[in-house]
Amino acid sequence: NPTTGLPIVGGPATNGFPDTNATNTLPPTKLSPEEEQRQLEQAKKLLIEYSVTVQREARAGNPRQQHNLAVLYTLGIGVPLDFKRAHHWFHKAAMQGLPESQFNLAIAYQGGMGVRKDVVTAYKFYSLAAIRGLPIAAKARDHIAQYMSRIQIETAQRMARGFHQGIERWEEMKDLEKAGQSSVNRILGFGPDPNGSGGNDGN
Repeated sequence: NPTTGLPIVGGPATNGFPDTNATNTLPPTKLSPEEEQRQLEQAKKLLIEYSVTVQREARAGNPRQQHNLAVLYTLGIGVPLDFKRAHHWFHKAAMQGLPESQFNLAIAYQGGMGVRKDVVTAYKFYSLAAIRGLPIAAKARDHIAQYMSRIQIETAQRMARGFHQGIERWEEMKDLEKAGQSSVNRILGFGPDPNGSGGNDGN
């Protein structure tokens, strides 16, 4: 249900929540209400425990964990229920080009969840998520367009282009920073030695 903001599922290696919904080739087993409740409580406990890691990595700048922290705020798990804080973290991740966060921001603006309702901004973020490869975003964008004027759509498209160009510039700067740091590391002898001599030999 994207209206609550789905987490990016996966273990720490994929910068997501622990995968409590792993599937196999066997058909699902019907659980008793008591067993379903027990499993829900267990999953909630795992998320609360993992929320400490999510918060730490989100504050360190990890966009996927920023997205996941926003989701925790929409659910009130491990952190207080707070749609405004959720918007804050979704926006941080969206600024780094994460389509799931862009999609959830669009939902927030469309429904007025933690922000003022704004269909133009909703269209903008649906468009951005679609550009970044989230298939459901294009359908949501086209749906909301039915209730917008031509001027509103053109404004949203112009905003989306500007926002996307900003993301691309940010990504280019990050790539340049990484390339520059790699060069410094090589000069200092911290980087891998292409000749396999193990870096600085002390001479």
